[in-house]
Amino acid sequence: MVAMSLMTAGGPDAFPARGPVTVSISGLARQFGVSRVHVRKLLRDAADAGYIAWAGDVDQRIVVLEPLRTAVETFFANAILAMRDCAQGAFDEIKAAKAS
Repeated sequence: MVAMSLMTAGGPDAFPARGPVTVSISGLARQFGVSRVHVRKLLRDAADAGYIAWAGDVDQRIVVLEPLRTAVETFFANAILAMRDCAQGAFDEIKAAKAS
């Protein structure tokens, strides 16, 4: 959920976030009911894995890197396709029920 917050931090016209986004470690900790230490560790681990990079002032602004953007785009594309398939299945069942 912290990663999703970072993805949406660029606003509705920038999903997933492309430029540096402001990060409030305290705000994220409060929002998700975890400690600031936990959020800092999560962000540090994400940076070490190449998913985010610190932009300028440490603990204030981050840049979401391409591997995380690609993973998020792929996840949502697959989720939307799965919902489409479920909807198509439901429509097919309704059509078959009406025909019989």
